[in-house]
Amino acid sequence: MTTSSSRFERRPRSRLGAPPCLALLATLPLAACDWLVGPGEPEEVTVAITSDDVNSARLLTSQHFLLIDDPECAGEPDCQQRVHIQTADTATVALPFERSYPLNERLQFHSSIHPAEEVVATLTVTVKIDGRDWYDDSRELGVWAQAGERETLTFTYQYLVSGLPGS
Repeated sequence: MTTSSSRFERRPRSRLGAPPCLALLATLPLAACDWLVGPGEPEEVTVAITSDDVNSARLLTSQHFLLIDDPECAGEPDCQQRVHIQTADTATVALPFERSYPLNERLQFHSSIHPAEEVVATLTVTVKIDGRDWYDDSRELGVWAQAGERETLTFTYQYLVSGLPGS
Protein backbone atom coordinates (compact mmCIF):
# COMPACT_ATOMS: atom_id res chain seq x y z
CA MET A 1 0.00 0.00 0.00
CA THR A 2 1.33 3.34 -0.89
CA THR A 3 0.50 6.53 0.90
CA SER A 4 0.23 9.81 -0.75
CA SER A 5 0.51 13.10 0.91
CA SER A 6 -1.55 16.05 -0.05
CA ARG A 7 0.16 19.31 -0.88
CA PHE A 8 -2.58 21.23 0.83
CA GLU A 9 -2.80 21.05 4.54
CA ARG A 10 -5.94 21.84 6.33
CA ARG A 11 -5.55 24.79 8.64
CA PRO A 12 -7.67 25.24 11.73
CA ARG A 13 -10.56 27.67 11.33
CA SER A 14 -10.52 30.99 13.09
CA ARG A 15 -12.56 31.06 16.24
CA LEU A 16 -14.10 34.39 15.28
CA GLY A 17 -15.67 33.10 12.11
CA ALA A 18 -17.19 35.18 9.35
CA PRO A 19 -20.22 36.77 11.09
CA PRO A 20 -18.22 38.63 13.81
CA CYS A 21 -15.68 39.81 11.23
CA LEU A 22 -18.44 41.11 8.98
CA ALA A 23 -20.07 42.87 11.93
CA LEU A 24 -16.76 44.56 12.75
CA LEU A 25 -16.33 45.69 9.14
CA ALA A 26 -19.89 47.00 9.05
CA THR A 27 -19.34 49.23 12.10
CA LEU A 28 -16.12 50.83 10.83
CA PRO A 29 -17.90 53.18 8.37
CA LEU A 30 -20.21 54.36 11.17
CA ALA A 31 -17.27 55.12 13.45
CA ALA A 32 -15.47 56.91 10.62
CA CYS A 33 -18.59 58.99 9.94
CA ASP A 34 -18.69 60.19 13.58
CA TRP A 35 -15.01 61.00 13.37
CA LEU A 36 -15.50 63.14 10.25
CA VAL A 37 -18.70 64.99 11.13
CA GLY A 38 -18.77 64.79 14.91
CA PRO A 39 -21.24 63.16 17.26
CA GLY A 40 -24.36 65.03 16.06
CA GLU A 41 -26.58 67.58 17.72
CA PRO A 42 -25.67 68.47 21.31
CA GLU A 43 -28.06 67.45 24.07
CA GLU A 44 -26.99 69.26 27.23
CA VAL A 45 -24.96 72.16 28.61
CA THR A 46 -23.42 72.02 32.08
CA VAL A 47 -22.49 75.28 33.84
CA ALA A 48 -20.23 75.38 36.93
CA ILE A 49 -19.45 78.55 38.90
CA THR A 50 -16.97 78.96 41.76
CA SER A 51 -15.41 81.83 43.69
CA ASP A 52 -13.14 82.30 46.69
CA ASP A 53 -14.42 85.88 47.12
CA VAL A 54 -18.23 85.62 47.25
CA ASN A 55 -20.84 83.07 48.28
CA SER A 56 -23.45 83.75 45.59
CA ALA A 57 -23.81 84.89 41.99
CA ARG A 58 -26.56 86.14 39.69
CA LEU A 59 -27.03 83.75 36.79
CA LEU A 60 -29.04 84.60 33.69
CA THR A 61 -29.68 81.72 31.27
CA SER A 62 -31.48 81.75 27.95
CA GLN A 63 -32.21 79.20 25.25
CA HIS A 64 -34.18 81.63 23.11
CA PHE A 65 -32.18 84.56 21.76
CA LEU A 66 -31.17 86.19 18.49
CA LEU A 67 -27.66 87.13 17.40
CA ILE A 68 -27.76 90.52 15.70
CA ASP A 69 -25.01 92.75 14.29
CA ASP A 70 -23.91 95.62 16.50
CA PRO A 71 -25.69 98.69 15.06
CA GLU A 72 -22.45 100.70 15.23
CA CYS A 73 -20.70 98.39 12.72
CA ALA A 74 -23.53 96.61 10.90
CA GLY A 75 -22.49 95.37 7.47
CA GLU A 76 -18.75 95.44 8.22
CA PRO A 77 -16.94 92.08 7.92
CA ASP A 78 -15.55 92.00 11.49
CA CYS A 79 -18.69 93.33 13.17
CA GLN A 80 -19.36 91.73 16.55
CA GLN A 81 -22.80 90.29 17.14
CA ARG A 82 -24.94 91.13 20.14
CA VAL A 83 -27.26 88.78 21.96
CA HIS A 84 -30.90 89.89 21.89
CA ILE A 85 -32.65 87.86 24.60
CA GLN A 86 -36.19 86.70 23.80
CA THR A 87 -36.80 84.75 27.04
CA ALA A 88 -34.55 84.12 30.02
CA ASP A 89 -34.39 82.85 33.58
CA THR A 90 -32.50 84.78 36.25
CA ALA A 91 -31.57 83.36 39.65
CA THR A 92 -29.27 84.00 42.57
CA VAL A 93 -27.27 80.81 43.06
CA ALA A 94 -25.16 79.68 46.01
CA LEU A 95 -21.52 78.96 45.16
CA PRO A 96 -20.09 76.57 44.28
CA PHE A 97 -22.81 75.90 41.72
CA GLU A 98 -23.21 73.28 39.00
CA ARG A 99 -26.25 72.50 36.88
CA SER A 100 -27.00 70.75 33.60
CA TYR A 101 -29.51 72.20 31.16
CA PRO A 102 -31.07 69.99 28.47
CA LEU A 103 -30.99 71.85 25.15
CA ASN A 104 -34.28 72.52 23.41
CA GLU A 105 -34.98 72.41 19.67
CA ARG A 106 -33.21 75.77 19.13
CA LEU A 107 -29.86 74.20 20.16
CA GLN A 108 -28.60 77.42 21.69
CA PHE A 109 -27.56 78.51 25.16
CA HIS A 110 -26.56 81.85 26.68
CA SER A 111 -25.42 82.60 30.21
CA SER A 112 -24.37 85.80 31.92
CA ILE A 113 -22.89 85.66 35.43
CA HIS A 114 -21.80 88.27 37.99
CA PRO A 115 -21.45 88.41 41.79
CA ALA A 116 -24.80 88.82 43.55
CA GLU A 117 -23.33 91.50 45.81
CA GLU A 118 -21.98 94.79 44.45
CA VAL A 119 -18.33 93.95 45.19
CA VAL A 120 -15.21 93.31 43.16
CA ALA A 121 -14.80 89.52 43.01
CA THR A 122 -13.16 86.80 40.97
CA LEU A 123 -15.50 84.23 39.44
CA THR A 124 -14.55 81.04 37.63
CA VAL A 125 -16.99 79.67 35.08
CA THR A 126 -16.67 76.38 33.23
CA VAL A 127 -19.09 75.14 30.60
CA LYS A 128 -19.30 71.65 29.16
CA ILE A 129 -21.37 70.60 26.18
CA ASP A 130 -22.27 66.92 26.29
CA GLY A 131 -19.46 66.42 28.80
CA ARG A 132 -16.79 68.08 26.65
CA ASP A 133 -14.91 71.12 27.95
CA TRP A 134 -16.11 74.11 25.96
CA TYR A 135 -15.43 77.24 28.05
CA ASP A 136 -13.23 77.90 31.07
CA ASP A 137 -12.66 81.45 32.30
CA SER A 138 -11.68 83.06 35.55
CA ARG A 139 -11.79 86.82 35.96
CA GLU A 140 -11.91 89.59 38.47
CA LEU A 141 -15.16 91.43 37.83
CA GLY A 142 -15.63 95.03 38.87
CA VAL A 143 -18.96 96.28 40.05
CA TRP A 144 -19.84 98.39 37.01
CA ALA A 145 -18.59 98.40 33.43
CA GLN A 146 -18.03 101.67 31.56
CA ALA A 147 -21.45 101.54 29.90
CA GLY A 148 -23.25 101.52 33.26
CA GLU A 149 -23.85 97.76 33.24
CA ARG A 150 -22.54 95.08 35.59
CA GLU A 151 -19.29 93.42 34.56
CA THR A 152 -20.16 89.81 33.72
CA LEU A 153 -18.75 86.57 32.43
CA THR A 154 -20.79 85.71 29.35
CA PHE A 155 -21.02 82.49 27.36
CA THR A 156 -23.01 82.13 24.14
CA TYR A 157 -23.39 78.92 22.15
CA GLN A 158 -25.43 78.15 19.06
CA TYR A 159 -25.23 74.87 17.16
CA LEU A 160 -25.42 75.41 13.42
CA VAL A 161 -25.88 72.75 10.78
CA SER A 162 -23.69 73.35 7.76
CA GLY A 163 -25.66 74.35 4.68
CA LEU A 164 -28.66 75.74 6.57
CA PRO A 165 -29.43 79.47 6.82
CA GLY A 166 -27.31 81.18 9.47
CA SER A 167 -24.44 78.67 9.26
